[in-house]
Amino acid sequence: MVSLYDVVSTALCIDFCGYTYEANALLRWIIHGFGVAGFIGVKLCVTVVALAAVYYIIANNIHFGSNSPNGFYGIYLGVILSNIYAGTSNISVITGNTSFYLLSLDCMQMVVVLACIPLIGVLLLEIYRRC
Repeated sequence: MVSLYDVVSTALCIDFCGYTYEANALLRWIIHGFGVAGFIGVKLCVTVVALAAVYYIIANNIHFGSNSPNGFYGIYLGVILSNIYAGTSNISVITGNTSFYLLSLDCMQMVVVLACIPLIGVLLLEIYRRC
């Protein structure tokens, strides 16, 4: 649902600002060549594939070396937080405000930070638990 919020808010923002608004160069190329429908299709396909892969790893308790699959919960949380931040920033642009800035980071940089911090936290917790 949160990924859908990001996709819809980005599509609205593209309609409002044009395709050059998208910060991701690959998605900007897709929007330019295939329109908003192409963007939505690619974004939703990538989201479904990623979620299916992570679900499969967790459901089957697949280990990567000595790491347990619990670290993937950090990926889930990071994706949720980053999509909420990006979607809210998109809505802010549409309503006439500028994109949200936090700690002097723009929206794209904050999305990366929010996507990685929970994973790092879960991995550190896992290391602490093993000690």
